[in-house]
Amino acid sequence: MMNMKRRHEDELEEVKKETARKVRVALKERDEWQSKFEEVSVANSSLLARIQELQSANNALQHEVQRKEQTIQELKNDCDMLETAMEGYKAQYEAVRQEYFQMRERNNSCAQSLQRKEAEMQWILRQMREVAFRARVMADKTKELRREILPKDELSERLISHLKMVRDQYDKVDFSF
Repeated sequence: MMNMKRRHEDELEEVKKETARKVRVALKERDEWQSKFEEVSVANSSLLARIQELQSANNALQHEVQRKEQTIQELKNDCDMLETAMEGYKAQYEAVRQEYFQMRERNNSCAQSLQRKEAEMQWILRQMREVAFRARVMADKTKELRREILPKDELSERLISHLKMVRDQYDKVDFSF
């Protein structure tokens, strides 16, 4: 009977040791999981902050690009208006020029009338030069704005590249045990 009691005590002691060992292993695993969870939480917080920062920068760039595109459209509309005015001036000039030559052929004695038409032609030429100058200035401004938009596209590409890098870093976080 003593042997049996002793054997039961030994078995009980063995079960206690095994249980204590399993509890230690479980506590160690829990601590490892807790540590990994904290690492992931810190990485997530950092990534979320960076994503928000990049999103804000992207939104600002998109707003700037939209503003530049609107300015370009306004300049294009102004150029179209100036081109229409230029076509009108060209038609007027050609009509006056034709009339001038006809008058000159018909009657060289009408010097006063010829001078008036000549002055009118000069005025139209000045207007045409002014319109041409304004059109060149607007074309230069449009080119300048387009050059400014191109670097914004490069920044957008760099932002996309950086977001891919952030995603790759997030994918590298080891969740295996």
